[in-house]
Amino acid sequence: MATFFQMMAKYPEVVKRAHLEIDGVTCKGRLPTLDDRRDLPIIDCVMKEVFRCVSSEVMWSLLTLLAGSIRLAPLASLSTRF
Repeated sequence: MATFFQMMAKYPEVVKRAHLEIDGVTCKGRLPTLDDRRDLPIIDCVMKEVFRCVSSEVMWSLLTLLAGSIRLAPLASLSTRF
């Protein structure tokens, strides 16, 4: 959730375009539903970008946590085994 808010604060022009897109599809009278998804390409792109950023943050966090506990064999020892 924090990633979404950070991205929206960094790119206010995307917020405006997304807001206009939602207003155009829902006519300000209701919330968007899954049936509206094909008519909301900007929202779809925003969500994909958020998911991409979050997944890379999670991977880097896991790698950082595991880096101290995993010991890799030196490359020279690997090449002599084959």
